[in-house]
Order: sequence, then structure tokens, then C-alpha cells
Amino acid sequence: MSYIYFDCYSGVAGDMLLASLLDLGVDRDLWLSSLKGLAVEGYDVSFDRTERHGIYAQQVIVEVTEDQPHRHLKDIKKIINDSQIPREVKNNALRIFTFLAEAEAQVHGSTIDKVHFHEVGAVDAIVDIVGVCLALDRLGITKVYSSPIGLGRGISKCDHGPMPLPPPATLELLSGCLIHFHEIDTELATPTGAAIIRALASFDSIPDNFTMLKTGYGAGAKILTELPNVVRALLLETPKNLETDRAVILETNIDDMNPEIYPHVIKKLIEQGAMDVFLAPIIMKKGRPGVMLSVLCPPDLEKAMIDAVYDETSTLGIRLSRVERLKLPRKVIKVKTPWGVLKGKEARWKGNIRRTPEFEECRRISEAEGIPLQEVYKAFYAALSDPLKD
Repeated sequence: MSYIYFDCYSGVAGDMLLASLLDLGVDRDLWLSSLKGLAVEGYDVSFDRTERHGIYAQQVIVEVTEDQPHRHLKDIKKIINDSQIPREVKNNALRIFTFLAEAEAQVHGSTIDKVHFHEVGAVDAIVDIVGVCLALDRLGITKVYSSPIGLGRGISKCDHGPMPLPPPATLELLSGCLIHFHEIDTELATPTGAAIIRALASFDSIPDNFTMLKTGYGAGAKILTELPNVVRALLLETPKNLETDRAVILETNIDDMNPEIYPHVIKKLIEQGAMDVFLAPIIMKKGRPGVMLSVLCPPDLEKAMIDAVYDETSTLGIRLSRVERLKLPRKVIKVKTPWGVLKGKEARWKGNIRRTPEFEECRRISEAEGIPLQEVYKAFYAALSDPLKD
């Protein structure tokens, strides 16, 4: 699987993100051909190589050749939905523009249907946003990471008059994101760039087992004396024979709960989406015997798991650890037994094949047929020589 890490130390803008991705080797002709499926006209795209503090970087220039109207979110949605581009690209672009509309509405005390995008609705921003989504699709990227976003200070001019930097819409978009400030009186992060990162990227640290394949550099239009105005895009890949993801481990030590309750707790946590739940006997302070309850769950279910543990147990505290998982790729296999089809899992490692039956399926057959569980297991392994085709 392939991933992108955006290094936004010097800030972020839509054209910089786009240029950094194209610098990784995206086929420009195919990219431009896909972009022509965008239901908008009045622009030309050109490319250039430029230098920023000794770093040679890609630059993408979108030249507007026709007057462009101020657009509302509904206009943007129509342009994207009417375009001949992949559905996933459309979904990502619409998500970015929705974040932009929500930020503008919050800043101006309006609603997302009433705000118009000013500069953000111009064709160059549409090309930047859809272009980034197309480039990620072309690279086969499954997840995007980002560094903290570099921000500048000062005052800028816009349609509304003097505006403090970072622009209010940019700060609204970066709510909940990691940031840092440079002592530079200029705009480093634009609303378009902030919206792309907010919508598509995670600020989690990169797992250790990634291999970096290539680095792309995307230059902004400004030439700064204080730092190189570039975004770096790192193309990362996991080992071919392993899959990776992230998980959260919740742990708590309990010494004052009726042990009859533990099976109920495990059942509730599994039903709510826990990947695994397990118990370990421990000796706690003052020599009291206790139980350590451990819950493994996806990061997005962390709050739900915390609530469930506090609801269902007597604990007063929970430890949290965020971990990386390395998984062997696996697939479901099916075999025919005297009692019907039985499912199992197949994984491969260094040329060896591991196949195991699904315990719950075996237990169900054992109870329904009144036969020993071991007999079901034997039937599964005996049938592996002729697995069923999907």
C-alpha cells in the first residue's frame, strides 16, 4: 500500500501540494487529460522548475483566461458532479469544498449555502483542489499524513479589506490540527491548502516500518528570504508481504468487581467494535489479586470504548496506548464438510501457508450436530485439499 506524507514546515497552499505530487512522477499527460473532464473552462495549466534556497522544485501555474464568477457551494458541487472524473476524486474534492464553505460561513456569520468563495471559488482553486485529488488517485494513495502546518503573521489585503494573518478562514480550517508559527510577516498557509490538509490528512506519526520511495518538491509563488517556500511530499510504501494499521489499547487494573461480570463486559465491548478484549491475572498493590482488562480498538472508536469500560466496570482510571499493527495479508476460504460449508482464514508468510477454521462456525456445527468440536476441526483440515471457489 502507498501513502503520502506532506512536510508543510514552510506552510501550505493548494498549488504547492499539487506541484509536490506531480513532482513524484504523476504522468502529466494523463493528469491533464483527466483534468479536462472537469466541467469548467477559462484556464490554462503550465509547469516550471524553480529554485528555492538551493532546492529545485516543481511549480504549477494556473492562468485564468476568462473572467470567473464568485461561486457558491452549490455551483462548485455542480461543476464537480458534472465532471468526467472518478467518483472517489469527486467525493474528496466535495469534502474539501464543504470544509471551505463551513469555515467561510463561521467567519462571516453566514450559512454554507449563502457564502460565496471569492478568491477560493476562482478556477485556479478548483483546479488545485481537484488536481490534488486526481494526483492522489493516480499515485494509488490509500492514506495521507501531514506534518504540523507552518504559519506566518502580519496583515494582508483581501476583498473585505485588511485581514490579520493567518486569515480567519485558515485558522478555522486548522482547528484541531497541529501548527507552529514562524516569525515571518507573510501568509504561509492559505485557506485552500488548509482545507486540503484538513479534509484528507492525518497528523498521526508515520509508522516505523514504511519505506520511503521518493520525495517530491512543490514550490509556492512567493520567494522568501527566511526559508524555502516549498512543500515536500514523501511517497511511502509498506512491505509487500505485510499490512499495517493503527490501533488504541485501553488497559485498566480491577480488584473490586464481581468476576461474573467480566464475560458480559467482553461481550459488550466486542459488540461495540473492539478488535480484541482480553483479561490477565495480576497481583496489585498490598498483595491483592486483580485482573487487567485490555481492549484493542480502532482509533475512531476510542471514546466509545472508554465510555463502555467506565459504564460496565468498577474502574476509576484507564491507560491509553496508541500502537502500530503489522498484519499478514489474509483472505477468507471456504471448504465443504459433511455438515455444510465451513469458513476459515488463509495467510502467507515466507512461502508458508497458514489456514485455520473460524472457531464460531466450528462451535455452531458442533452444537447443532451434537458432535465433538475436534471432529469439526478435523473435517476442515481434511477438506483443505479441495477448497471452494468464490
